[in-house]
Amino acid sequence: KEKNIPLQERHRYIKEIQSYYIILEDYFMKESTKKAIKLDKIQENSECSSMVDNTFFILKQCALRGIST
Repeated sequence: KEKNIPLQERHRYIKEIQSYYIILEDYFMKESTKKAIKLDKIQENSECSSMVDNTFFILKQCALRGIST
């Protein structure tokens, strides 16, 4: 049997889950950026290092996930 959870309580649950998500996303973004820095390579045909491309990709993905949440 389904429970009817009051609207205020549902909002509280949603905010709690979002706070956990933000913590995990922040950790993922920082660790992925650190890894991109460690794996940095200067590419011959490019004006920037791989770190710049990889970091922008990571930030874009994190932003897209954040927006869709």
